[in-house]
Amino acid sequence: PVEVVRWPVATTSLLRIGEVAKIVGLSRSSIYSALGKGRFPRPISISDRAVRWRSGDIESWIAAKGGN
Repeated sequence: PVEVVRWPVATTSLLRIGEVAKIVGLSRSSIYSALGKGRFPRPISISDRAVRWRSGDIESWIAAKGGN
């Protein structure tokens, strides 16, 4: 089971995929699937091999979905 983390997270923080998965209650593969379909916020690249999501983008996505 996926652990859900309660909101809020600092609005300026950058989140790893595991943190994003806990916050939104989706698996990593579900997040990447939704991302590929344009249904999830795009991450930002912080290096050649690493990406992060802006917590504000995730918060906005949750609000748009009708979440808390």
